[in-house]
Amino acid sequence: MKRITLIELEKDFEVPEMWDELTPAQVRFVFQQWSEQAHKDMRLFYSRLLDCFLLDTQKPKSGAARRWSPYSIELAQVLFSFLMQETNKGIALDYPCVENHLPYLHFKHRFLGWQSYVGADSLLGDLTFAEFDQANKELQQYATGSPDNLYRFIACLYRPVDKMEKAKGIIKPVPFDEKQLDYFAGIIKKNIGDMWKLDMIAAWYANCVRYIQEEDINIDGNTYNFGVLFKSTQSEEITENSEINNLGWYPVLYAFAEDGIFGNLKETYNTPLFDMLRLMLHKYNEGKRIKKEYEKINNKH
Repeated sequence: MKRITLIELEKDFEVPEMWDELTPAQVRFVFQQWSEQAHKDMRLFYSRLLDCFLLDTQKPKSGAARRWSPYSIELAQVLFSFLMQETNKGIALDYPCVENHLPYLHFKHRFLGWQSYVGADSLLGDLTFAEFDQANKELQQYATGSPDNLYRFIACLYRPVDKMEKAKGIIKPVPFDEKQLDYFAGIIKKNIGDMWKLDMIAAWYANCVRYIQEEDINIDGNTYNFGVLFKSTQSEEITENSEINNLGWYPVLYAFAEDGIFGNLKETYNTPLFDMLRLMLHKYNEGKRIKKEYEKINNKH
């Protein structure tokens, strides 16, 4: 955090210097205000950021743009520059977080009343391989110009509270079922009118996938890097156009199912994502080790 003094208020304030210093409510406020104001009135956008970070209010009030002097607005542009980045399409939010700052989607359904759809854990920690695989497919279809796939993508990550689990004091979504995707996606489409929420979820998911592809991850006290599992079989490197599902994973799934490591094919497909990735990484490393052993033997002869 950075301490600043605003002369007009004659008071010292602490302001964030990075996304990780924002509360979940502040992150959501930034996305909402960016969606509503960024292309209309940047002065008002920065004024509301000052309201949020200095006055600790996430409820926009009239007169925000008049409350702050030109000096404060210019200062805000400098202080909060970490929130944005230059792209070939102009300025965009530069959101790098893997923590899920929008864990629930709350809305009032016309017939069902108030509903809460539960989202995936931070860094997709509770996702199954099936959910991960399907979410990637839906996001790819959305990127090619199929708008309804965005809602199917969201439905892979957010579903209604499992009532049986709730009775045990556990809040988690109902189990993933591809056959119900269209049903849940339709409810989300009709009831979630705030596009900034969907944009925020898509940005967060992309961050998680990128992190899983590139960064070291600590699981149960051990450090893993799954990058080799995501490399293109042709170029041996990850590119923006690399398709996650073109990695030869399905033969591996069938092989695991045949071995019965996680059960039959359906059970294998619904295995927790990180359990699957760890076993795949073990098989990959074991294959490299055996290859080196054979090379040593062949070199001796």
